[in-house]
Amino acid sequence: MIKKILLIALVAVLVAGALVGAWLYARSKVADEYYVRDKSEFGIAGAPVTIRVDGDAAAASATGGSFSGTARLFGFIPLKSVRLTTVPEKTAIIGGEAFGLKMYTNGLIVVGLSDIPTASGSACPARDAGVEKGDLLKTVNGVRLTKNSDVASLINASGGAEATFTLERDGENVTVKLTPALSTEDGKYKTGMWVRDSAAGIGTISFYEPDTGLFVGLGHGIYDSDTEDLMPAAGGSIVKTTITGVKKGEKGSPGELYGFFDQDTVIGELHGNTSLGVYGKLTAAVEGETAPIALKQEIEVGDAKLITPAINGGKAEYDVRITSIVNDDKGSGRNMIIKITDPELLELTGGIVQGMSGSPIIQNGKIVGAVTHVLINDPTAGYAVFAEKMYDLIR
Repeated sequence: MIKKILLIALVAVLVAGALVGAWLYARSKVADEYYVRDKSEFGIAGAPVTIRVDGDAAAASATGGSFSGTARLFGFIPLKSVRLTTVPEKTAIIGGEAFGLKMYTNGLIVVGLSDIPTASGSACPARDAGVEKGDLLKTVNGVRLTKNSDVASLINASGGAEATFTLERDGENVTVKLTPALSTEDGKYKTGMWVRDSAAGIGTISFYEPDTGLFVGLGHGIYDSDTEDLMPAAGGSIVKTTITGVKKGEKGSPGELYGFFDQDTVIGELHGNTSLGVYGKLTAAVEGETAPIALKQEIEVGDAKLITPAINGGKAEYDVRITSIVNDDKGSGRNMIIKITDPELLELTGGIVQGMSGSPIIQNGKIVGAVTHVLINDPTAGYAVFAEKMYDLIR
């Protein structure tokens, strides 16, 4: 009798443990916010979870578009509350073409500080005045800075007089005063700052709206290589780019698409640089099929298609598999893990390589996301961002 009671108790503990484990796993699959399209109930791919609107969905959405819902395991066990926002279905032209970009920063980024040889020894006026690596220089003595040479010309012309710099640091405006030092190397007045005013590179158009011409691409932001900070865009140009070859990716060594810019063929203008990609407006039409933008709850673990730049122009379609979906609400853009399964692409590139960032991913006829990063230790796999997040950049 005692053995039977102990057995029943053990089974009860195991069942309870399994239920708790299932609850925790299911809860981890639920994001804090969802876009919806006039639905009072929907499921989450890969988990036995249903999300239902709290109360009357029609009445709630009519009062402002956002309302609350509850995620439930097996349809009845509460998991967490979520925020729901009603959005209309949006369609876009599928990208996949390579583009070249030249981006100008909103000010000059301080990428380094160095000592200047002077008659009285080494000095760095910028460091002594409190300037830091990563600061964004805005003006010198009230004159707006737009290119690298501005600082050198204004400071050298000052004759060594004290200068007032306005700069931005961590979103706050800061004013510093410094007295340039006379270099014994070339007889010029200097501050000891190294600055950068622009960036250039190759990426892939993810999708664009034919009516407005607004596009998104790259899937991740452009970061300064020295400061590792997101570069603040103050405009730029998008030019036609032809991919001419590829360096295959290997474990521990990412590959790369390479080609050339056609500087005379401007196809668009750059408006912004964000952690989820760049955006702007195309001034020349890009060919492609129209497809709906998928909501994240519509994405499934399973087969998909990758549209990516082709050698010598155009774009090509390859097989991939979405192996994992991560409902990250923190804006990292690492929302999915994809695996290249197409033998032709594996033979050509070894997997995901630099230059493919922004390549759109299509599943069930919808644009579900875009490639962002390759996994260094496995070039056949990489991260992707949700298309709905990228669409928010131009919504």
